[in-house]
Amino acid sequence: MLSVAQLTGGVERLTALAGASFALLVAAFAAQRVLIDMIAGFVMFIERWYSVGDTVVLQTAYELQGVVEDVSLRRTRLRALNGEVIYVHNSQISAVRLLPRGVKELVVELFVSDREAGERLVAEVATIVPEGPTTLVRRPWIDSVEQLSDDLTRISLRATVAPGREWLVEGFLCDLLKERADEGLIVHGPVTLAVDERKARSFARASAATRRKDARARHEAAGAV
Repeated sequence: MLSVAQLTGGVERLTALAGASFALLVAAFAAQRVLIDMIAGFVMFIERWYSVGDTVVLQTAYELQGVVEDVSLRRTRLRALNGEVIYVHNSQISAVRLLPRGVKELVVELFVSDREAGERLVAEVATIVPEGPTTLVRRPWIDSVEQLSDDLTRISLRATVAPGREWLVEGFLCDLLKERADEGLIVHGPVTLAVDERKARSFARASAATRRKDARARHEAAGAV
């Protein structure tokens, strides 16, 4: 150490060089983080993951939901449903779920012993649940009714909620249906399912294509035999 100090101009000179080297090292680590964020932001921008105004669910260390207010190469700014502003480094975003219409649609299915009583129950509960841009965007309504037998009917409801307020349907609405129902009316349920018509159509197309491919393979195999 003394030899190095003498070669570099003395102990004071060596201390100054060490301090400068440490500062450069810290700056290099900070620049590396910024560079990683910018590269991730550039890739997301090129691939058009989302844009300002989209309602998204970001997968980071936590699941973050909100409306995209601003996007830069380094970070994304979200406005949460409760009004909070969330800043996320782009390099921390591992996946993005885009809500096309900015809302979540849910289906509630329940099996009742009496069709008319079940429909009255749904109409009554629909007037109780809250409606608004930050709660249920649209009150629940009956989507379909299927009479399975004389004493069993399947009623399918739909409800539209703001992102992050799915509990209003999964918990509050389902609890109201069970509490307001007469004894023995609800045979099974309510069961809540998420709705994504675009994904359902894509899955149906993929499933039909798979069935056609399997049928063609079986036909070719039978012809070969």
